[in-house]
Order: sequence, then structure tokens, then C-alpha cells
Amino acid sequence: MKVAFVTFEYLPNIIGGAGIYAVNIVRELARLGHEIHVITPSNEGSSEERTANGITLHRIRYFDFPYFSAVSAMLTLRLAITAINKSVGGFDIIHENSQHAFQLLFQFFPQRVLPIPHVVTVHVLSYQSLSGKRASFLSRLTNRGEENYLTEFAERSMLHRANKLIANSLYTKNILISQYGIEDSKIKLIYMGHPNYNSEKTNLKSKKSRYLLRDVKEPLLLFVGRMVSRKGLQYLLKAAKELKIREVKFKLIIVGAGPDEGLYKSRIKELDLEQYTIFAGFVDDLTLKELYEASNVVTVPSINEPFGLVVLEAMFAGKPIVASKTGGIPEIIDNNANGILVDPKETEKYADALQNFLQDSEKCAIIGKVNHEKAVERFTWNACARDLSMIYDSLIENDCS
Repeated sequence: MKVAFVTFEYLPNIIGGAGIYAVNIVRELARLGHEIHVITPSNEGSSEERTANGITLHRIRYFDFPYFSAVSAMLTLRLAITAINKSVGGFDIIHENSQHAFQLLFQFFPQRVLPIPHVVTVHVLSYQSLSGKRASFLSRLTNRGEENYLTEFAERSMLHRANKLIANSLYTKNILISQYGIEDSKIKLIYMGHPNYNSEKTNLKSKKSRYLLRDVKEPLLLFVGRMVSRKGLQYLLKAAKELKIREVKFKLIIVGAGPDEGLYKSRIKELDLEQYTIFAGFVDDLTLKELYEASNVVTVPSINEPFGLVVLEAMFAGKPIVASKTGGIPEIIDNNANGILVDPKETEKYADALQNFLQDSEKCAIIGKVNHEKAVERFTWNACARDLSMIYDSLIENDCS
């Protein structure tokens, strides 16, 4: 089956869960025998096409016009997909990795980009992305994804026009039904898979891991996420300050990048936490794996988290988790069983939960073992791809174009 997989995030430009989903799911779909064409925009270099392991990558160059980059990227993608469709003899399925790939263009081009079944994976909805954030008019105008100023107006029509929606959690599915009026039968819940790497410890082969951890002797607290307000780092820093006041030994490693990075670095100085934190920035897969392995506790203080891929990564690494009780996280973590769920805005309670693990290595080891077994058993990319493959077959069999 020829599948056009359209995604804004793909190697090497991965900034979040949508990019990780794209890389893993197309690999597994190709292994199942599908002919996968990954179509992704780029505002650097020139357009390119290359094939490896059953996956053809079409990197489409677009012009990053000031204030109109979102529309430029989407229009360029639409034209490119039409041309690629002709060159390969016609696609069978178009799978959009998020509902934001073409939704703005639907206001001007009501017809689908191709007259074939459309599948859309919903990672985050516009109001979720903007929750707790005061985005400027300019940033919302130029953003290419869910934070674009026009996105919230176009999102609903895009979701209704797709033949099948893939929800990354029951939480997301319920929102699509209750707030967007989508029929239950149109939505398929498919959880994401655990990281695609060997779970054996690597003894810090990464140079960056060795550099970051060179002088660390305290228990490690790990945060992984984009530097945006909805990820809740601002609340974690308050809890870290409380831990410092209590004289709890710890070192907080912050992994990720994003528009609010400067604000958080300033906040760390204000809270006098510079000696307690390490900013790792964006890291490669090996370094991330080793930071998970080296950590004692992983924390996810998100204000809103439709699924929580970091939770799954931490589980696979065999670590206990302190997370907020929001979105899809409670579907993965059983409170006080394989982690602790607590409101990150309640600083003292969040600090209590972190301290509970930071000062009890035996409890960390027991819960970590449970988490690893649960991740391996319940969450695999192969199972995710097989579920998708059955959806593709069903849509074509029922002529859903």
C-alpha cells in the first residue's frame, strides 16, 4: 500500500512527541510491507528525495515569508503532494501527523488535497497547546502548528473532514467527542510505543552525558520537555526551591529547548537554584537514554499533557515518576503504584512527592522494575503500526474517499 505520511516534524527537526511518533511509526509501517512516502516541509537548504529501508523521504523546500510562514509551508506542501502523487502512480492513503498540516488551507480549498482516504493523528488540540500560555499576536500569526492564530478556527472543520482520527489517549478521544462533536466510531485510540533502543545500560558512552554528569554526586531529578509554559517547568522550579529549603540533596537536569528557555534560566537565578540545576538543552537519542538511566526520579509537571511520551520513556528506563494528574497521564500511571500524581501548582505537595523518591533508593528500584515491565508489555510501536495498517485496509475496503 502506498502511504503519503505528511508531517511537520521529522529527522533531524524533531522538537516533540509528534516527531518521535513520525520516525517510529513510519519505520514499523515499512517493516509491515507498506510503501511509505514521508513528506515534510523545510525552510533550509533545497528540496530533496531519498529512499532507505522502504521509506522515501521528500523534504520540500518552502519560502519562509515573514508573518506568512504557516500559509507558505502548507500551500507548498499541498502543491508538492499533488505532484508526488502523480509521480508515484497514485497514493492509497494520506496520513497527516497532526490535524494542522492543511487545516488553514481548508478555508480557501474546501476539497481534500487528494481524493483518497485521509487519516489524521491528533497529538494536541489548539486550546490544549495554548493553555496557560500568553502567546503574542505575532507569534500566533507566524506559528506553523497548533498555536497559529487561525488554527483554532479551522481545526474543527479539518477534524470533521478526515475519514479516521487517531487519538493518542482516551483523554484526547473524549475531548474530540464532547467538545468537537466527533462521532465515537470515527476515532481510534492507539497509544504510542516505548523508545526504540536497547534497555541495557550503556555506561555513559555519550560524550555529552559524561560532560553533563561529570561532577554530579547528588540524586538526579530529570525533566524532559519543550521550554513552553504548558510543560509546567515554572512549577517544578518552585518545588525545587522548596527542596533546597528542606536541605534535600538533589540535582535537577533540564532537557529540552524552546521559546521560554531564557525566561526559565532567569527564573533559576531569581530562585538561587544555579548550583542545583543543569541545562542540557536539546540532546541526541543516546544522551537522552543515558540521562534517563542515570536519573533517580523523572518528573512531568505539565499543565496539560494529552498523552505524556516522557512518562513512557521514563517507564521503559525503569524509573519512578512524579507527574501532574492531567490529560492522558493517569491512563499510564496508577497513583501511588508506579508513580505519584500531584498538582504541580501545590508546591509543598509536589516537593513531598519528589522528596519521597529522592530519599528512598529502594522504593525507586522496586517501582522502576514495575514500570519497565509495564512499558515493554503494553506499549510497542509494532502494535501501533499493526492497528494503523488495519485501519488503512478498512478505509480502502469501504471506499472511504
